[in-house]
Amino acid sequence: MVEGKKTAGLEELKEWINNHRDQVVFGVASGRNREITAQAFIDYDLPAADILICSAGSEIYYTDKFIPDNGWESHINFQWKKEELQNELAQFPGIRLQETNAQKRFKLSYYVNKEFNEDDLADLHKFLDDRKLRVKILLTENHFLDFLPFRASKGAAVRYLSYKWKIFQDRIITAGNSGNDIDMLKGKTRGIVVSNYSPELEDLKKSSLSILPAILFPWESWGNQGACFK
Repeated sequence: MVEGKKTAGLEELKEWINNHRDQVVFGVASGRNREITAQAFIDYDLPAADILICSAGSEIYYTDKFIPDNGWESHINFQWKKEELQNELAQFPGIRLQETNAQKRFKLSYYVNKEFNEDDLADLHKFLDDRKLRVKILLTENHFLDFLPFRASKGAAVRYLSYKWKIFQDRIITAGNSGNDIDMLKGKTRGIVVSNYSPELEDLKKSSLSILPAILFPWESWGNQGACFK
């Protein structure tokens, strides 16, 4: 949605959201934590979000008061062994733990060395499989490495919301530009790869691109229509 001073189209988007408040639910999904996300709303004077998915899909909040979804926390806590995971990862080469403020209850974050490649990522998967540690691994821009509970991700969070609030997934528009957006864009929602996408989304690029950088939930889809959560 924003990248420093690069905010092309942002004013038009903000105006559209504000003019359609009675028709859509506006949500933001971010790899950033709650604190950084909240600051971005202040810095860029963004419309208040109804739903926020933070820390790469490991947290769900409602409204600008950041009311947590306790059901989501209970769901993703299954088989999450953060302390054991961190202890084991201390033995894996080529990665280093990010700063304390980047770590969350359901997210462990690391930096990877410049030489880190697909073979290293495959070795990492095997390393954790051998230790029977079930986690979701997200590599973004070949620099940021996140470990989440295996049930957590932006896409899983969207599916959870679809199920909980009885919104058909094809009534949800998702948009993203990085690797941690892939499962959110590949699901049954109407996914948009934005124009400033990173290389890991090349395979998802279609014949046209959009700059729409948010999740929109049409109000008209609310009700007893049902949904399928996988």
